[in-house]
Amino acid sequence: MSNPAFAPDLTLSTITSSAVAVYIIQQLKTVSWWPALSKHFQGAARQWSALLAAFSTVGLQWQWTGATHTLVISNLTLGVILLGLWHWLAHFSTQEIIYRAVANAPQVPK
Repeated sequence: MSNPAFAPDLTLSTITSSAVAVYIIQQLKTVSWWPALSKHFQGAARQWSALLAAFSTVGLQWQWTGATHTLVISNLTLGVILLGLWHWLAHFSTQEIIYRAVANAPQVPK
């Protein structure tokens, strides 16, 4: 059972990482050297958002050894996968809420 004392930390972490992801995507939309988020690729921002949510929630451990070209992935259990999917959904939905509230907010007429 999870400790309820950690809930505020988890909530703040989810909101912070989601806000950072939205900021990164918004900044990449403005640069010419990153065409993957231009107006020509509708839906690409949502795909990048899902990818950033996955990166911020993955509980896997990995180690790359360049000398032997070996990648070792550990902590890959069903529980970790299911919990990771749950956290991914939490991060992705929080990113969407932040995006709709801040970056895609309706303009108030003057």
